[in-house]
Amino acid sequence: MVVKGESRDTAWFSIISPEWPRISAALTAWLAPSNFDEAGQQRRRLEDFRT
Repeated sequence: MVVKGESRDTAWFSIISPEWPRISAALTAWLAPSNFDEAGQQRRRLEDFRT
């Protein structure tokens, strides 16, 4: 896609209401301070929380 003379890729995603509680819990756990080491690297991937 070209917008204002700039090339860009766009991806649209959606979450429906019944999916939100599970996804919200996964995002909250993934972003928790305990999921990051002293160097700021994640300990577990988001995928790991979604299973």
